[in-house]
Amino acid sequence: MLTVTSLAVLSLLTVTFAAAGKASPVNACDLLTLTDVQGVLGAGFTAHPVSGATCAYSRGQGDHETDVVIGVSSIPPQVASDSTPWLKMQQANIKQRGGTVTVTPVSGLGEGAFYLLDAGKKPPVFQLHFGRGSREVVLDVETGREPNIGAAQTLGKIAYARLR
Repeated sequence: MLTVTSLAVLSLLTVTFAAAGKASPVNACDLLTLTDVQGVLGAGFTAHPVSGATCAYSRGQGDHETDVVIGVSSIPPQVASDSTPWLKMQQANIKQRGGTVTVTPVSGLGEGAFYLLDAGKKPPVFQLHFGRGSREVVLDVETGREPNIGAAQTLGKIAYARLR
């Protein structure tokens, strides 16, 4: 189930960042609400708050028809004081690893925003990364077990506007 995979990745990021820096006071379910998700992707979603730092929404039974997972974390202060250099460093590290992962810069979500796509995985792995100040947000939107990049960018802009 893609939500489990996405939640595991986001939980790992959150635990890593929380150990390295302050826990983010931003609630992921407040950054991107059930109303926001349904406004972009349609009705029928259920919210699954995982923690203050991670929130998931799904539509469909069993193998979810559509999944949205958002995680927010603090950037370790000893690594970077702002999201821009942090995001640029992540992009460089992903590109350096090579393989089937592609990194694509994204506009409208702050400097350094990008998404990664590993089409070599089945199902493909997708994450939209953006941030503001000392916070990073990772968003994953999948429809029919495939990345929904357009919906992720639309939902990302909603969350970005609330990120302080």
